[in-house]
Amino acid sequence: MPVLFNKILIALPSEERAAATLAQVGLTIAQTHHAETRLVSVLSADFSPTPIGVGTAAFEAIPTAQPLVSEEAQRNRAEMINNIIARHTPRDAATHVIRIGNPAHEIVDEADTWSADMIIVGSRDRNWLERLFDPSVSLNVTKLADCAVLVLPEQMAGHARA
Repeated sequence: MPVLFNKILIALPSEERAAATLAQVGLTIAQTHHAETRLVSVLSADFSPTPIGVGTAAFEAIPTAQPLVSEEAQRNRAEMINNIIARHTPRDAATHVIRIGNPAHEIVDEADTWSADMIIVGSRDRNWLERLFDPSVSLNVTKLADCAVLVLPEQMAGHARA
């Protein structure tokens, strides 16, 4: 039987318990396929306007956005991922990367850059108001990705803990 997935990217949510559960399920799937595995975590950035210049034309004063993520936030996320990898994988069985920006775009960009065959992403249950103001990362990943996307609902990933 041919191997369908050689490289699996697991997109971790920001909450540690949910990330650990999703990683556990994703890493089990990756091991079943004998796939190379990478975990990606995206820090959503606050954006600070930085003027690009002052001139007579209106467009010259348009600010550009610079992402702001504290070094402490980056260290905390790296520590979380390292703890997850240490608990759920044999040594050096998975790599990880932390990206900054729009979660869906960064996940898909990492999948493209790394040439992933599959992205595993979680999906949490949200009401209509939450979906209105905070678009679904998993839905956007499925729309943007050029590879297979496996969406694990929060309830399914929760069964892995039992």
